[in-house]
Amino acid sequence: MINDSNKVINISKFLFYLCNGLILLTIVIFTVNHFFEQKNFFSSKLVISIIFFLTLLKLIYWQLIKSKINIKNKIKRVNFLKLTFIILTFALPIYMIFQEPYLIIDQQISKISFLLVMFFVIIGILIEKNLFSNLENNEDNIKYERDKI
Repeated sequence: MINDSNKVINISKFLFYLCNGLILLTIVIFTVNHFFEQKNFFSSKLVISIIFFLTLLKLIYWQLIKSKINIKNKIKRVNFLKLTFIILTFALPIYMIFQEPYLIIDQQISKISFLLVMFFVIIGILIEKNLFSNLENNEDNIKYERDKI
């Protein structure tokens, strides 16, 4: 059972870094394209579809962790951090990309707002990294207690 738990943690680490890396790469490329006014309709749709796919992958990843790691304490805090992560990393960029053609703002303000969105995405990824490391430490503590007995 301990070996099975280690496999799940290794798979979850891989999914964690893969998803967060793709999210960050996608948002950075979109922001740089927007900054140099190289944006087009396909890049917006591609970014939205990548973010949507990664949202589904993150939900699968969270269920994988939830099924194998016992989280009995601080469940409300964990759920709040997950909600914050989803809002900052998925909802905010998708909303900004959808609303950007309809906003009547200066081009400089638009560039600054996309830089802020990229900053919020980084904050969301750091929140999830903190959550993931806390869950991993919790699992290590449980293993230590089992070995101690």
